[in-house]
Amino acid sequence: MGVLSGQGHQGGGGRGGGRRLRRGRQEPPAELTERARRYQGEQEEIKKQAEAKEHERDARSTEGDELMHRHHGFANAVALFQVSIALGALAALTRSRPVWFGSLGLGAIGLVMFAQYLLRT
Repeated sequence: MGVLSGQGHQGGGGRGGGRRLRRGRQEPPAELTERARRYQGEQEEIKKQAEAKEHERDARSTEGDELMHRHHGFANAVALFQVSIALGALAALTRSRPVWFGSLGLGAIGLVMFAQYLLRT
């Protein structure tokens, strides 16, 4: 009979006892509001810095792509020089004038390519 008569029951669920919470939205403590405002300001500043760094990264990436393109041009010119030297050595060993002229032609093409990439800005 104890439970039905309310003896030993410690509930505050009725209209009377216990602390009641407001039904509306409770305001957070001022300290938390100030922290949130400060963090939002910091977040905006960090976002600006990140965007500036992204812009710098993109500029450097573009510059790197241009330098890599230039590097490949120089590498191709050097490859032609090497083939020209090899053909020149072969022409000297075989005493073949056509191979020697081919060597001179490849060397000239390599020189033109080298100058072309050297003079590009």
